[in-house]
Amino acid sequence: MIIWATNPTLGPWQAFMASLSGDESVKASIESSAPILLMGGGVFLVFLFFHWLFMEEKHFSFGFEKWFKKHDIWFFAVVSILLSWIVWEANLVNPMIAFSAVVGSTAFFIAHGFKENAEKKEKELQK
Repeated sequence: MIIWATNPTLGPWQAFMASLSGDESVKASIESSAPILLMGGGVFLVFLFFHWLFMEEKHFSFGFEKWFKKHDIWFFAVVSILLSWIVWEANLVNPMIAFSAVVGSTAFFIAHGFKENAEKKEKELQK
């Protein structure tokens, strides 16, 4: 799926078969899609870190951690500004990399929404 998504000239079956072959052109195509994949995954992980830093309940080891928890609403401002800057800079290099950053943030919020919903349903079932 990743090979197909990052190489739209290939069809789904061609992408699957290409991933199994040792063709050098396929290898080059996959390597050229690495920045796109890394950007999406990187944005997801950065958002996950900021969510943990600002929003998650935890036992504090350092004094500055309490500040982040007390200002948890800033999570949304921080990640929004960060995403805007990343997309701006990435768009100067390659619009697909910029789009990948947006996909990474979208994946984070979808996964977070599913997690929140599962926790809510779990609490309902425990009543």
